[in-house]
Amino acid sequence: MARRNYAGRGSRKKKKGTSKMVLLLLVGVIIAVFLSVLMLMKEKTPKEIVALPKSENQSTKSVLPNRPEEVWSYIQALETRTVPVTDDPKILDKNMRLTEEQRKILLAMEQEQKAAEQARLKQQEEQRKIEENKKEESKKDNSATLIKTNETQNGQAKAVNKPQTTPAVIEVKKGEPVKEVVKVEPPKKVEVINATPSEKKYGLQCGAFKNKTQAENLQARLAMLGFNARVNSNQEWNRVVIGPVGDRASTLKAQEKAKAIAQCVVIGM
Repeated sequence: MARRNYAGRGSRKKKKGTSKMVLLLLVGVIIAVFLSVLMLMKEKTPKEIVALPKSENQSTKSVLPNRPEEVWSYIQALETRTVPVTDDPKILDKNMRLTEEQRKILLAMEQEQKAAEQARLKQQEEQRKIEENKKEESKKDNSATLIKTNETQNGQAKAVNKPQTTPAVIEVKKGEPVKEVVKVEPPKKVEVINATPSEKKYGLQCGAFKNKTQAENLQARLAMLGFNARVNSNQEWNRVVIGPVGDRASTLKAQEKAKAIAQCVVIGM
């Protein structure tokens, strides 16, 4: 029977196990070295600088557009617009081309202006008559005073020239009634005091509106010029009135001053 070496078999197995472990370690070391080399190469490679395109907004300067020219058409219309003085509705429609509401306002203002003019003429006529009556009364008073002064002067002259006389004794006969002496007094002079009529005051009417805000707007603009303007509301209309200003001359001056804002009409107050 052959002899077997059991001790030698055990040592061979151990050698094979150790050789496999060494191989695995070598492979791991190689892989680790390879990976580390790759990492180092990746870190050492320079990064590419990407040139970003410049934005157009940064290069171009912000330029504002020019201010558009304002064209006001109503200024040219007012320069070439004519105001008729007649009441003919055909001419009014042709030249003015107003709305029905504006036409009514214009006619109402013209009627008020005519009424104010008639009232002024009537007042002037009455004032002229009063002045004529004053002149006639002053002439009568002057003539009466002249007559009275002449009479007094004549009486004084007679008294100076009259001789002194003894008082006469009046004998009363029996059976005759005693006559009463009636003393006649000269008529007293009646002084006539002419009451001067109070001067009529005038004002201005600068517009009539159905919309109250428009009337208040015009009132505020007139107040900024120093006028005592107010709004008189009557039914549908809101009239902007100034005054009373005073006599007619001062009212006309105020009318010239107010032309910068509105066309006002002189009215009596």
